[in-house]
Amino acid sequence: MLARRGYISWDIPDQMYRVLDQLQWAGIGYYSPDGTTVYRIYKPDHRGGFIVSYAPIGSYGFVPLRPSLVEFLVRGYRSPPEYGGVLPTNSETTITSMIALRLYRSFRS
Repeated sequence: MLARRGYISWDIPDQMYRVLDQLQWAGIGYYSPDGTTVYRIYKPDHRGGFIVSYAPIGSYGFVPLRPSLVEFLVRGYRSPPEYGGVLPTNSETTITSMIALRLYRSFRS
């Protein structure tokens, strides 16, 4: 909206679009649990969703989002995890990303 009205150049929204476009999960991607070790993972049931938390791994890859305090509390109370395994996408992130792409397209055209 700011670029359309001339307050900023289109360079910033265009760069944001390119990053967001790369964050869509293709079913295969990269996962780094510690920031140094990188694994290639297959999650075809997440295809089309947008990565929840990411870092530059190749292009972009999924990295854990939980802060260390949350991890400490979960382990301390021995709570079972909400879900098992690596989950690169979720509905909240996907919906928000789709809205952002839709707004970009409507203002850019």
